[in-house]
Amino acid sequence: MGISFQLKRALNVSKKYIRRGTLPFLASVFILGSSLSCGGGKKPTTPITNQNPTVEIKDGPEKITSDYDIELKWKGEDDKTPTDSLEYSYALAGRDTTWSDFSSATSATYSDLKEDNNYTFKVQTEDLEGNLSEIAERYFLVHRGKILYSSSGNNPVFTVSLCTINPDGSDKQQLTTGRFFYAEGTTWSPDGSKIGLWRTWAENEEDEGVYVMNSDGSNVTRIDSANGSPSWSPDGKQLAYFKKKADEYVFTIWIASIDGSEKKPLCSGLAPKYSPDGNWIAFTNYDSFFTNDLYKIKLDGGGLTRLTDNSLDNWVNFWSLNSEWIGYYSGFESSDLYRMNSDGTNQINLTNMGHVGGGKLSPKGDKVLFGSDISGVGKFYLANSDGSGVIELNNSANMMGGSFSPDGNWIAFN
Repeated sequence: MGISFQLKRALNVSKKYIRRGTLPFLASVFILGSSLSCGGGKKPTTPITNQNPTVEIKDGPEKITSDYDIELKWKGEDDKTPTDSLEYSYALAGRDTTWSDFSSATSATYSDLKEDNNYTFKVQTEDLEGNLSEIAERYFLVHRGKILYSSSGNNPVFTVSLCTINPDGSDKQQLTTGRFFYAEGTTWSPDGSKIGLWRTWAENEEDEGVYVMNSDGSNVTRIDSANGSPSWSPDGKQLAYFKKKADEYVFTIWIASIDGSEKKPLCSGLAPKYSPDGNWIAFTNYDSFFTNDLYKIKLDGGGLTRLTDNSLDNWVNFWSLNSEWIGYYSGFESSDLYRMNSDGTNQINLTNMGHVGGGKLSPKGDKVLFGSDISGVGKFYLANSDGSGVIELNNSANMMGGSFSPDGNWIAFN
């Protein structure tokens, strides 16, 4: 048996041949920063059938979490073996070096995960006949994350710096200097390593535009002139933004690489937002003051589709995580938050309270954060993504700039 075949089998944790930790050979492999070792043993004598059980990870972090203490839960099923009689073996690649012994445990808790580490949880189940399931996997990144905000400190008006701070208030860092880095809409890249922002009211007009910097404030790169906050592509390799033609109300959406080496105009419009699947950009097509409709377009310039036709002031706030619907606000003096299918159908009002703006979708996709000054003061509200269950989050006046933590468990606002 060739060594490449053996390693491939070990990497897959020998889906068909391992039974209770045995392997027909000895192997040790390195997976995502951690080696999972499997001991040698005799080839199982139990016949392999097509009636293998299945296992599914039911709960635990996905993609990114800010929790250092996490719990994962799973459940197996089989056509003959009762669920309570199934046994499981699991491992957390990035932390564990061996698989656990098979047992009836259906959850695992980890309290020693490290910041900015990638992990992949793997679990496999075995029925009473010795048949093994395919391995279920879940990948996630532990990233506590910092709060990104703007601060004028004791400086004059329009001298605003971009800063970060830990959620517990420690380690405040000033990332920028100079006049007014506009932080409204400033966002982390998908992997948290970079920041995209729009700078305006600079000392020199040539310094205004869209920028990218490292998350520690280093390597500040001006991408292009721009008139609004940039939108990150899902893979973090591009930015979409819009520019206004000098002395005219003519706006064009552009796409650029994050180093500014490649950029191209896409279409007329402003305030672009990438869909999470990376196939579309939704945007506002400027008609006149307060009569702007929503469109979407493919990244190659094809598939231009008009989504609204109500002659109101419409702006995209967010896409759903599966790219199937869009959240937007519509109206001017009495604006509300709406949602619609990504083809423009089934438009429904989520808030129905007026004076609403700034809608954001939670990282889990189940909640919407928005603000309203309908009562005469600025307040934050939280609702389910279908508009139900609206609750007021604060009693203080004039609150602005709310954002979810990466795990969706906290909201920071000022």
